Amino acid sequence: SEVVNGVKYWELHAFSSELNKTTNIATLKDVDGLFFEKGIPTLKILAPSAFWKMDKKEIHLTEPLGYDIKYEKTLSKKLREIKNFKGLISIFHLPSKAPYPTELGYWFKARALNWSLATKRIICRGGITLTKGNVTVFSKNLEADVGLKRVRLTGEPKATVLTDSKKINISA
Repeated sequence: SEVVNGVKYWELHAFSSELNKTTNIATLKDVDGLFFEKGIPTLKILAPSAFWKMDKKEIHLTEPLGYDIKYEKTLSKKLREIKNFKGLISIFHLPSKAPYPTELGYWFKARALNWSLATKRIICRGGITLTKGNVTVFSKNLEADVGLKRVRLTGEPKATVLTDSKKINISA
C-alpha cells in the first residue's frame, strides 16, 4: 500500500510477490486491490501483474480491469464479460445521465495503467476508447483521477456522437 502523511492512496493484495532490494522494485502477480480518494475506497482493480517502484512512489499495472467499487455486486455479470475482452486498445466506460439511468458506475480494461504519488492520477497510453452514453471518443492517451470524474484525453482525439437521426464525428 501507499500511505503518505496518514493518507492511503492505494492498497494491493497479490497471490505472490518478489522484492528486488537493489532496485527497490516489487513485482506482484495476480493482483486484487483498491485505489482511494480522500480516504474512501473508490476504484477496484484486478490485474495479472503489477510493479511497485517504491523509491519513486509509482505503481504500474499490466492489463488491469478497474471499476467503481460501489457497483461491485451489480456489475458482476458485466465484469465476467469485460475480463474476457482481448484487444489492443484500452476501453473506458463512464455512466451517463438520462436517457440511460440503468447504467451504473464506471469500468475499464486497459493495456497498462500507471499511477504516481507526484500526480495522484492514473495514466494510460496508446489506443484509448472512452464511452459515455451516446458519445465515444478515441485518443492516444488518458489521464484521470481515480474516480474518473475528471478525464483528459490527448493525442488526436476523435469523438463520435450518435443521435436518433445521425452520426456526428468531431476531431481535435
